[in-house]
Amino acid sequence: MSISDGIYFQLQNLESHIQKDVGKITALSKSKRKQFEGKLEEKRKELKLIHENFKEDINRHLQDYRSALEGLETHHIELKGTMEKQKASHRKLLLQVEEALEAQLNDAQRRIAAIHELARGKTLQLKDVISLCLKDGILS
Repeated sequence: MSISDGIYFQLQNLESHIQKDVGKITALSKSKRKQFEGKLEEKRKELKLIHENFKEDINRHLQDYRSALEGLETHHIELKGTMEKQKASHRKLLLQVEEALEAQLNDAQRRIAAIHELARGKTLQLKDVISLCLKDGILS
């Protein structure tokens, strides 16, 4: 065997070892990649489940808030109706009080007018009596 054949044989042997090492590394790389992809898929599924649960929680909270808002709107409408009824009731009560006060005022004015008329009549009678007394000389 010549030196060139020995070198050629060593190179082929080295190439064979390199090929085997490349094969081992490739297989290991594929194995590691599959493991990593499996873990990655598992994490993706976990993340998707967390996301779905989060969306459900958010939707549940939104529905609760919508229900609360609808309840508040209903309460607001009822309260507004009650306030309108109270306003109408207060207006009616004020009108009744005004009418009662006006009636009392009119009655008081009639009584005052009647008392003035009676007093004028009594004053005239007194004037007539004094005039008669003066005429007859009773008061002089």
